[in-house]
Amino acid sequence: MKKAIALLLACVLCLSFTACSGGIQGNTNGNITNGGLVAAAGDRIYFSNLKDSGKLYVMKPDGSDQKKLNDDNSLSISVVGSKIYYINGDDDNNIYSMKTDGSNRRKLSNDGKVFRITMAGGRIYYSTSDGSAHALYSMKPDGSDQKTLNNDVWFFNVAAGRIYYEGSSGGKLYSMKPDGSDQREVSSQIYPGLILASGDRVYYKDYTNKIHAVSINGGGDRTLSSDLIGFFNVAGNRIYYSNQRDNGKLYVMDTDGNNVQKLCDDTVGAIYMAGNRIYFQSVRGLYSIKTDGTDRQQVN
Repeated sequence: MKKAIALLLACVLCLSFTACSGGIQGNTNGNITNGGLVAAAGDRIYFSNLKDSGKLYVMKPDGSDQKKLNDDNSLSISVVGSKIYYINGDDDNNIYSMKTDGSNRRKLSNDGKVFRITMAGGRIYYSTSDGSAHALYSMKPDGSDQKTLNNDVWFFNVAAGRIYYEGSSGGKLYSMKPDGSDQREVSSQIYPGLILASGDRVYYKDYTNKIHAVSINGGGDRTLSSDLIGFFNVAGNRIYYSNQRDNGKLYVMDTDGNNVQKLCDDTVGAIYMAGNRIYFQSVRGLYSIKTDGTDRQQVN
């Protein structure tokens, strides 16, 4: 019985952190794509409190028991085990880590200008931008063993053992191995944005703000909807998005573009998924709603 319980726990941990399948750890690709200002871990939600200069807070899913963890403008949050990794917007966008109780705060990078971080396979993948040059790097979670992977990367995701990214100069969608080798073109669409790898597809916005899906191996690229997309996120077989044809209100559709439904009348910004709830930014603060559109509540 003890062995069975141990095996079950190992499987749960594997699914929770997705390292076993070559996926990301500490947050979801969809949440990171939306800026990573919200991350779920266990029975807690970690979030950048925009009402308090982006400082990192933790709360229960219903918004109660809120506690401040640091005084940094915290971006691109990932929670892995007892550690939080984030970009410190108050320190030239360098990477920091600390424990989930706010202690043991450490600076992991020194060059600054970090645009996004993703945890995968026991490493931190991060892109940098100085306004003209965009590059992708990786390092160990303690900040050591920094490696340059590619000097032409803008948006990126890690999924299925590969990195999917937009080339900052050519403006096309590519993939490569986690060590930067074996670069392949996935789509010839010019200037995709908000790349989101989920399951066997990569979803992205084209330059007209319409959403596409393409196989992670390339091919089958198609437009899913005539709606104009602001922000979007993918969970399971559903795409949640702000519909710019309806003043940025929150909509949902199937990943094949069918069954379109409006979920609420709020004009929403970034969209974050945690369990069966959606967290979204509006002009009045951070809100939460169930994925079926019920139980809307302001949490911050």
